Amino acid sequence: MAKTTPPDNTGSTILWDFGEAGTLLSPPAPATTMFGTPVPVRTIPGQRTPDATSEDSSPGSTHTVRSGPPAWLVTLVGGAMALVLCAVLVAVTVPAFLDRWAQAQWRATRIAVPDAFRGARATSTDQLAQLTAQVRSQGFSTADSALYRYAGKGQIAVVAARSIEPRSISEQTAARVAAMDTLQGLGGPAVAMHRREAGDLGGWLGCGTETRQQVSICMATDASSLVVVVVTGSLGDSTTLTRQLRESSVQRP
Repeated sequence: MAKTTPPDNTGSTILWDFGEAGTLLSPPAPATTMFGTPVPVRTIPGQRTPDATSEDSSPGSTHTVRSGPPAWLVTLVGGAMALVLCAVLVAVTVPAFLDRWAQAQWRATRIAVPDAFRGARATSTDQLAQLTAQVRSQGFSTADSALYRYAGKGQIAVVAARSIEPRSISEQTAARVAAMDTLQGLGGPAVAMHRREAGDLGGWLGCGTETRQQVSICMATDASSLVVVVVTGSLGDSTTLTRQLRESSVQRP
């Protein structure tokens, strides 16, 4: 039996001997069998070996494949659907809100022309009474009118009416056209209406002037009322007079 010599621990050359196989900082020698041949490495189908440089294409290999549309496409489609949903909600809720507002305005409206305007007392004529009756027959439940005379200057006729039910924009336009036809049927001039500032009551207000006869016709409408004003002579700005008469005749709390 050979005698074993104990390791020499007095020096430090073994720790820093880089060139000799099997030392601390060099890779270990490959494993061998008892016959000196390398130990074969057993692999599992589909498993990557340490020296593999590409994926194993054997039948047993598995790969993770991403499925479904890209994230940007999902975001784009989601944004488009959100916009469509918002448009549908607006299309449903806004008309409903406006309808409730028009109903409330219509219920609160009362019609009564003033007994006096700018110092003149309210009077009437057969022609004005006829105009009032015809306007009322065009879908209005209440109509009131007055004629204010100003000696040496002219006169102002006003007809104010409350509709049977709240009216849409197109229905208000039709009411103004019908009222103009009625005026012309009673001998009034044909004038082109130009939109003006409606004032505190809102809605639509317009005026037109026949300069040769010194006649101005103004009309104002909203969801619940119609006001027709005919100014003859030199009494000032017809738009201002119409606003004032309208605000005095169409009463809302």
